[in-house]
Amino acid sequence: MDVNEQIELTRAYGDHFRAGHAFKTIVEARAFAAMVLGVPVEPSTMLAKEVDEAIESGLVQAARQVVAQSEGDHRLAFDDLLSLYEAQPNLLVRTSDSMARQAYSTPLPMAFVAGLIAQVHPSVTVYEPTAGNGSLLLLADPAQAIANELHPPRAAQLRTQGFTVTEHDATQYRPDRPYDVLVSNPPFGLLRENGTGPPQRWQHGPVSTQKIDHAIALQALQGLSPGGRALLIIGGHMGNASARQSAYRGQADRSFYSFLYQQSGWKVDDHFTLHGSMFRRQGAGFPIDFISIAGQGSTDLRLPGAQAPRIYNRYDDLREVVIHAARTYDTTYDSKYLELSPPVELRPGSPRRPGSGVDADPVASHD
Repeated sequence: MDVNEQIELTRAYGDHFRAGHAFKTIVEARAFAAMVLGVPVEPSTMLAKEVDEAIESGLVQAARQVVAQSEGDHRLAFDDLLSLYEAQPNLLVRTSDSMARQAYSTPLPMAFVAGLIAQVHPSVTVYEPTAGNGSLLLLADPAQAIANELHPPRAAQLRTQGFTVTEHDATQYRPDRPYDVLVSNPPFGLLRENGTGPPQRWQHGPVSTQKIDHAIALQALQGLSPGGRALLIIGGHMGNASARQSAYRGQADRSFYSFLYQQSGWKVDDHFTLHGSMFRRQGAGFPIDFISIAGQGSTDLRLPGAQAPRIYNRYDDLREVVIHAARTYDTTYDSKYLELSPPVELRPGSPRRPGSGVDADPVASHD
């Protein structure tokens, strides 16, 4: 599929989702693509992966409209993004370079929460070092954002949304001017040359790491304005509290978190884990950590190796985070948004209900 076909298919998916339609299965979504492209889409092919990319891009286009139409009602936006998330099929095609190409997008409700916590706003400059299809930039003004993306089709899609796009190695690059907000969901784990060589290693001050997510986070933080905010999405750990604390005390994590919490000069004001099942529709299932940074200052939180971060197992559980983050967001930007203190009320006809546990296994918190 060439770039023009990718853009055409993305637009078709965006129109489909904006009209309130869904795909029950990936087979239905591929049949839709075959109709648009005029060629069959066979499973486990590069075209099937490109169709997944177009679905994700179309969802982001629809999501930007959802956020705009919510007119600052953050709970409404979250609910509608959760409905949009339910409308997408599971995107399960993986390729050997998916991780290297930063190929797993942030689920839309999760991305919206990240933007609220980081206080992404049209009035501030925002940097996303591994921008993918732009899901973490839903609250940004494209004219005020810098989106870095290595994969050319994704970079092309971002340009159609009006973003200034760079195409650099995020472990080495950062913009030449400071930015007010940093949001980042990089690939996790190790990066091996040709997929089989020894893991690549990066040095950032006293931190020597083989984890690409750690390397990208530390590189990007160097360009953040002193009073800026950041939301870093980093690979997490599952298990009971003891097992998780032990994992955070492993050499790679201990070095990263000791620096971030105690030596970097940045104030980590919150840190929590999202269960891997909440990522399942994107074709991944690894637990992730949300790390919130509120400018320069001292971190009062205990290191995760001493106290494992709290875990959210379901999207419905994130409503408390939405309410808290929205209050701070509205206070910061003096918004004329709805008061968020009343209990959550779902709109008539909403397919969800409190406690529905969308896309997550009914497991209890490990803490």
